[in-house]
Amino acid sequence: MHVFQNRGSLKIVSFVLACGIFWSLSVAAQQSAPVLLSPPKRLPNISPPSAFNLNQIGNSQISGYKAGSDDKTMASGIVVGTLQAVTANSVGTLTTEKGGLGQHMWQGVSIRMAENMLAKLPVRLSSATFLDLLRRIMLSSADPPEGQSDGESFAVLRIGHLVTIADYSAALTLLSLIPRHGRGEGLVRVEAETRLLSGDQSAACKLIKNEVRRSQTNFWQKALVFCQFLAKEIERAELGLTLLREVGVDDPVFFGLADAMFEEKVYKVESLDNLSPLILAMLAKSNFVVQPASILDMAPNALRVVASNDALRVGLRVLAVEKMAQLDMYSDRVISDLYKKIVAKLPQPGSEQEVNHLSALEQRAMKRAQFFATAKRSHIPLVKAEAASQAFNLASEDGIFIGVSRLFKTELEEVPVSNEMFWFAGDAYRAAIANGEEERGQAWVTILRRAAAFSDEKSGQFKSILPLAWILNEGDEGLYGKVLSIGQDPNKMVLLHALLAGLGYKTPVEKWMTWANTAAKIEAEPLPHVGIWFALKAMDLSGDQSSVLKGANQVNPFSKKRESEPSNPPTIKSENFMPNTKHTPQGKASSIMLIIRAMGGHDPHAQNPIILAEIIRSLYSLGLPIEGRKLALEAALGAGF
Repeated sequence: MHVFQNRGSLKIVSFVLACGIFWSLSVAAQQSAPVLLSPPKRLPNISPPSAFNLNQIGNSQISGYKAGSDDKTMASGIVVGTLQAVTANSVGTLTTEKGGLGQHMWQGVSIRMAENMLAKLPVRLSSATFLDLLRRIMLSSADPPEGQSDGESFAVLRIGHLVTIADYSAALTLLSLIPRHGRGEGLVRVEAETRLLSGDQSAACKLIKNEVRRSQTNFWQKALVFCQFLAKEIERAELGLTLLREVGVDDPVFFGLADAMFEEKVYKVESLDNLSPLILAMLAKSNFVVQPASILDMAPNALRVVASNDALRVGLRVLAVEKMAQLDMYSDRVISDLYKKIVAKLPQPGSEQEVNHLSALEQRAMKRAQFFATAKRSHIPLVKAEAASQAFNLASEDGIFIGVSRLFKTELEEVPVSNEMFWFAGDAYRAAIANGEEERGQAWVTILRRAAAFSDEKSGQFKSILPLAWILNEGDEGLYGKVLSIGQDPNKMVLLHALLAGLGYKTPVEKWMTWANTAAKIEAEPLPHVGIWFALKAMDLSGDQSSVLKGANQVNPFSKKRESEPSNPPTIKSENFMPNTKHTPQGKASSIMLIIRAMGGHDPHAQNPIILAEIIRSLYSLGLPIEGRKLALEAALGAGF
């Protein structure tokens, strides 16, 4: 009897307490602002439901990372925030503060258009400026493009471009942010390709063996053959090759390379353009030969394969590392360590006859490497300077002055800035600009200016650096005086003033007419496809930039962090670099990709001056002044200024 009475009392007390709590909450809601129920900053690790499949969910169902949430206010005054799902299309590692291109970089672009633009980007990128911009597009955390998506093709394209530029760690990091549950074949394949090229064959082959049980597509069967070869399961690999031939697989490059690997023969590569990651991974484990001239046209991941393959000729590997340094693919330390490892395998000075049969391009590369070895062995600054000067002359012939300067950077630090080194001051200034050493560059300018004041003969050295100084600094009646022709040939003057036009400097009409009346012919790559050209013009990015050069000497566009940190643009005073802020209907990502397509993968100095000027103007109007000036310096140094 007492038990039932106690239970009744408990019920009454619970009812009274519940009423009191409800009354308190009601009063609080009436006396204060609405309570915001927003998502937490870090979501707990909760396993997704089994029905979650990225292949079946479009952007209309998953909005990805958003700058704000779609808040809805209920009648009770409580604001409910919608939790934003993590999708393959929206993940990224770079915020705006870390070099990303902004939350709205895909604004005004449909998912189909974005995928089409990504698919048509050139695999060859001969500009460090655009390689870095492409990397930032692929890694930026942003709202995905508008429209329906199959859930992963857009992410596969992004990761695929990171693989193309040989940034494998970034590709794997981006993959790690995508939920593994529900991944389709495209994401599994790009992960396997990334791991194969990055040297993680064990993890790659585990993925391949698991996937080949579910999919019988040609890629997985060919990848399995390669994994069996790596595991020295030769009989199984040969059986797999036979089966692929019997079912009619048409891939002469794969079969030719596989046969050469099994027979331990040297494989002749006709071209490394547009080779698949699987073929590149196989080449990394093979002995092959390739024309030296094609190395300067390779995609970054192909360059890494050539540079890292111990079975290849030293000259080919030297060329590849020089081009990697030119593109600023890795930190100075990583590139320098690889270069020194290759230089250690140079033939002895008494065996020059062994390289007489090599092409002139490969011979120049080996001579540059020998000059590097000389500079490294000596502790005498004069010897280091002489070796660097000889290497720079050879590098200018091949348009890779920037790359060779970066390889000599450590040795140049031991060359003192002094009047005794005046003869080297011009090259030293150019190398300092290429290496982002602004203060050191200005010190060499002081040496040149002082000598020029006392001798007309020595003033030639000072005049030789003026084009770079005008690009890097004020340009018109500034620190280095009014821009003149300085006796250069018309071709170089047209290129110089086209670069300055992109930066906002206005060349007098009579100057243009003077160069137009010469018999000189501008040899450059053709203009881009008419559709690309008019699309670039339709972005309406040009504007009055007459003041963009003012204060330019406050920043060196080659200066940046080199190690594993993201490449953050240096801080600039906004008033110095705000030529025009016209609104563009599309975000930065599509505009930059359009510019990359207009470049066509060609070296900056080989571009038509007309397109160079337009592209530099476009970069400024996109709010990328550092990149615009850096591209101008790439073109000038590559052209031999």
